[in-house]
Amino acid sequence: WRTLQREYITTLNTFLRPQEQECFIDKYTYQLKKYSQLLSQQYFHTSFFNMIKGNRYKYYSTDKPFSEVTAVKLSDGSFNYNRQTRQRTIQEVNAIAKYAVTSIRKDEVFYRLSPQIKRKFEAFINMILSDGVEIIFFLPPYHPKYFEQSAQASNKLVKIEHDVRNLAAQKKIKVLGSYNPKNTACEEEDFFDEGHLRDSGIYKMFNKN
Repeated sequence: WRTLQREYITTLNTFLRPQEQECFIDKYTYQLKKYSQLLSQQYFHTSFFNMIKGNRYKYYSTDKPFSEVTAVKLSDGSFNYNRQTRQRTIQEVNAIAKYAVTSIRKDEVFYRLSPQIKRKFEAFINMILSDGVEIIFFLPPYHPKYFEQSAQASNKLVKIEHDVRNLAAQKKIKVLGSYNPKNTACEEEDFFDEGHLRDSGIYKMFNKN
């Protein structure tokens, strides 16, 4: 995203209060931060095992919407998964969803909306609304087993949805969906994994609404 840093900061500063406005990080500081990531444990771990296994991803152009061995990225930016993923059984998907819960505490930072982020988000929404743009918030549901166990481990998703719905009510913004699958028509068979809907789930959500 650094390639759009100047536009990003300029846009932020159009709706932030003076004391909250952000400045540009000079290119030398950015280069230092970028290359220091090469020493991070996560990058080393991933790179080391990729080096041992070899690069499994070979990219090529195709006019086919599906592939047996790899995902296909369509011209609209969406993905069609390979056959192995598309044909996962409910039991396999349930196991994936349960295992994914173990990463919640590791990724705790992604399940939190800080006061600063909330202010930025609300200010951004206000700017869009002032331009006369109609906004719809979309909350995609999580797999039932993932949501159930994640709610026991951490209720951050519930809090985030609560904050989003409060803001939507204040601004009269429509909310589509819910992180909680019980609030949607989606069931276990409508997921590829802990968070990605099959076509059947997408149809249910948008057909219902």
